Amino acid sequence: MPFKKIYFLLIIALLTCNRAEKNKLNLFELRFTYDFNTSISQPNYKDIRKIMILEYQDMFMYILKDIVIDSKYSFSDNGKPILKSQTRNTILSYYVIKKGFKLGLNYTSFTDLKSKSFRYDSLMQKINLSDKNLEFNENKGELLQLTKIGNSNNLLIEKLKFSKPERDFDFVFRLYNSRMKSVPLSIAPNLDKEKNSKLIRLTFIKKPTLKNGIIIPKEEMTIELKKANTIHEKEFILLFERYKKESKKINFHS
Repeated sequence: MPFKKIYFLLIIALLTCNRAEKNKLNLFELRFTYDFNTSISQPNYKDIRKIMILEYQDMFMYILKDIVIDSKYSFSDNGKPILKSQTRNTILSYYVIKKGFKLGLNYTSFTDLKSKSFRYDSLMQKINLSDKNLEFNENKGELLQLTKIGNSNNLLIEKLKFSKPERDFDFVFRLYNSRMKSVPLSIAPNLDKEKNSKLIRLTFIKKPTLKNGIIIPKEEMTIELKKANTIHEKEFILLFERYKKESKKINFHS
């Protein structure tokens, strides 16, 4: 086969692969695990919060569980509203935004007829990834222990002690995975850059304490970023494509 023909076929194959990679749907899970003491002599409060994040082309979709409060009122003879009932429902909300944009669109279902705009910084506050949260995640502390595990040093674990006594926690464990450094999300961007890796798990620990003669158990908070398998790909892609059309009508840079 002539060299020119082989070269041409290779170029076609490369372009096809790049197009397929660009249109690939990537799914990530951001997980927050809480184990806190909220009342002396009571068991710790435990909770897990999961946020699913999809990447498609140059866009992100954040899938959150939102609380919707439905209140029903009646009115007294003088017109004063009286609360008759109130229900709290959990719904899935889909926050779609183009990378680098300050505004995005929020949908409450795949078939939602109306969308609402949202600010990126407000969403980051809502999911605990604001600048203030990231600064806390990146606290330097005092290095106590450094352990490397895994083949070719792909995994790195750090144990650090907070140097400031006013901190809410005593220790933090950091787990890095260099194989995930291409993931376009971060829970500590400066640490990723410093380690040339990806911080995928943070575990904050507060040692048991004695208060008023009562032992308060150990408290923990873990933040974890990991890859996940996608489902309902067609529905997600359709919602991304709908966002692309609707966002053209609004100045999303402001």
